[in-house]
Amino acid sequence: METPPPPPSPCTQVDPDLFFPKTDGEDPSLPTPAEQEALAVCAGCPLGAKAACLLKALDAAPAWHQWGVVGGATASQRKAILRRTAERRTAEYVAQLAEVA
Repeated sequence: METPPPPPSPCTQVDPDLFFPKTDGEDPSLPTPAEQEALAVCAGCPLGAKAACLLKALDAAPAWHQWGVVGGATASQRKAILRRTAERRTAEYVAQLAEVA
């Protein structure tokens, strides 16, 4: 018996422009109303699909090139994730160097 295909992701059912709102210099640390609308659509996505979407966005571009709402996170949130990951990798590398010395 074949497994039926999963239902389409909520983001495929709305205008893609919803996920790339203009922020016009607003506080990047707080989601704008337009970003909140896009985040609400992402909230309806199954966790596995949302995680895969977020990982793809994080792998696809460096922190300075993140924009829009992808994988249930704003560009500012994804930049923070990438920054913390880079800091952790640097700390691990320094610790490894200290062990060798």
